[in-house]
Amino acid sequence: MEQMDQSPLHDAVAAALRRCLTDDEIEQATHLATGAHALIRGHLGQDPPDEASDVVSYVVAQMIARALSRAGDVPAGLASLTATTGPFSLAHGY
Repeated sequence: MEQMDQSPLHDAVAAALRRCLTDDEIEQATHLATGAHALIRGHLGQDPPDEASDVVSYVVAQMIARALSRAGDVPAGLASLTATTGPFSLAHGY
C-alpha cells in the first residue's frame, strides 16, 4: 500500500512517536490537529502569537502523538492503569 503524502505536522507527530505514521493515523492526525489548535486558542483566549509558532507546532504534535498512542479500550484522560490478578484488583489514575 502506498503511503499518503505527509505534511510537516505529520512529520512532527511521527518524530514524537518515533515511528512512521500509518495512512489511518495520517488522516486521524489531520482531524486531531483541528481540535488541538482549538484547545490552545481556548486556553490562551486568543490565537497564539506568530513568534510562538514553533512551540505551538511542537505542543500540537505531542498532543496528537498522545492521542494516537493510547490503546483504544483505555478511557481518555487515563494517566495510569494498574491490574492485579490475585485477589483481583484494578486501579485507574486520572
